[in-house]
Amino acid sequence: MATESNQQTGDKTNHIVFVYGTLRRGHKNQYVLTERGNGQAVYVGQARTVEKWPLVIGTKFNIPFVLYKPGYGHNVIGEIYKVDNKMLKHLDWFEDSPSWYKRRKLFVTMTMDQHSLMNTTSASSQDNSAKDIPANPSAGGDFSEMSVDEKIECWGYVLEDFKEDLEKQEYYADYSEAVKKFGYEKEMEDEEEHYLEYVTSVTLK
Repeated sequence: MATESNQQTGDKTNHIVFVYGTLRRGHKNQYVLTERGNGQAVYVGQARTVEKWPLVIGTKFNIPFVLYKPGYGHNVIGEIYKVDNKMLKHLDWFEDSPSWYKRRKLFVTMTMDQHSLMNTTSASSQDNSAKDIPANPSAGGDFSEMSVDEKIECWGYVLEDFKEDLEKQEYYADYSEAVKKFGYEKEMEDEEEHYLEYVTSVTLK
């Protein structure tokens, strides 16, 4: 039985969102999730997609994209968060969805290491980069009691309309590992620049 991507809690809805690129902990756009004015985000843990997807790093700005081509590539590693309506709306704006990225339902499972961690201690206590996001794996979803292979339905942002050149890029399973290997984020715009200000200047259609 899959955990649903939307859960009612009082007068708010908790949405489960999977992020795989610069929104992850330790990367330059994580501030989007930590900024309280954007809404509420609760870090759940590390996960990987059930289905294989092509995660590429493309354009001259080295931007990570999951191309909407299920069955190709790898089981993509990322993180899941529980967010409220306000944060989901902000993420849609940040990702320029639906004009740029499309928000689609994906299925993920918790990684083995993350599942073990969640049954012992709070994930945020293990990583200072997550200190600004409350970690509460069981809030509204009992994630800590899930089996490691239980599917979680969540939202993810994917690129549906793309040039063939992107399909020819190398496929990655883990954006963080690619950054460590190649240092992609060092080549991006200054941190003060908003993601969409330079993404939208590149035509992929």
